[in-house]
Amino acid sequence: MQAYRQLQGLHSAPAAPVNLHLRRSCSTHVIISSNSSRVQPSASQQAAWRTASSKHALVCRADAKHATATAPAASNSRLGKRLGPAYSEESNMPDWHKGRRAGVILHPTSLPGSYGIGELGQECFRFIDWLQSAGMQCWQVLPLVPPDPEYYSPYSGLDTNCGNPLLIDLDALVTEGLLQSSDLPADMPGGDVQFEQVAAVKNPLLQKAAQTLLTCPQFEGLRGLLAEFRAANPWIEDSALFDALRQQPDLANLEWWNWPEPLRFRKANAIKDAQKQFKQHIDEFVAIQFMFDRQWRAVKVILFLVSLLGATYMMCCYLGVCFWSQDAADDCQLSTTC
Repeated sequence: MQAYRQLQGLHSAPAAPVNLHLRRSCSTHVIISSNSSRVQPSASQQAAWRTASSKHALVCRADAKHATATAPAASNSRLGKRLGPAYSEESNMPDWHKGRRAGVILHPTSLPGSYGIGELGQECFRFIDWLQSAGMQCWQVLPLVPPDPEYYSPYSGLDTNCGNPLLIDLDALVTEGLLQSSDLPADMPGGDVQFEQVAAVKNPLLQKAAQTLLTCPQFEGLRGLLAEFRAANPWIEDSALFDALRQQPDLANLEWWNWPEPLRFRKANAIKDAQKQFKQHIDEFVAIQFMFDRQWRAVKVILFLVSLLGATYMMCCYLGVCFWSQDAADDCQLSTTC
């Protein structure tokens, strides 16, 4: 893990009590160990980054989707042994001498972040490092889906397959060259996540990064991986088209079941025409989801000693693409629950 700690800038830091920072998102209150200042990797850190990449596929690499991680030999005796199947039996519960495990429930939006929200970047890596050093064995993650734009709840998502673009780490996009450092916004205050303000700042930058990926010659190799991602996930075509349609001025304030019938019932000609009309939006949407997927895979690669629990991609409300894209959407019985 030495290369990883060099990447985090922790290799020369003496052991000391951690600093605690609190951020509240829509659904969690968490305390984590972190330094909320923005990390600017030095030359030595970047070298360590490359070393860590070659050993553990740590960072958002072009081939991150193919990366596999082998856990280093566990030397921390504080980690409880995995419990057997009989542990859940009532008669077995009083045997307190059995190995026990601890974990944390935290949505990534609750991590510290320079831009008003937690991201899948350096602070996320620091949090995972703290989990492992503290002997935690589980990280329970709430749904990572794009939330509905009214309540921004992860339990009322617009798409069960997509990730929330607001979690994409902007600093990583600068490192990759998809954004310039001058593109980055001013630091936003901590505290409660102001989702509308964050979206107003980040979404245009994500669109710019997507256009850079789609058009600049230097990213031809990355576009090849993007094409593979798109081909391997055919559901994304409906997701992208739905996102384009719901942002049109004449449809933005309507539920999909109140859209004009050709779109509501997904008539072939109407869908084909819409795909042509909104091609640029669709391509940008796919590119942004590709960027999310790479960053989330990079996070999972470094979870050597910590297991992920709970929902990641799930929870779609009736307002979302999951119901609109069903073949029997015209017969769908609507209810008040999501």
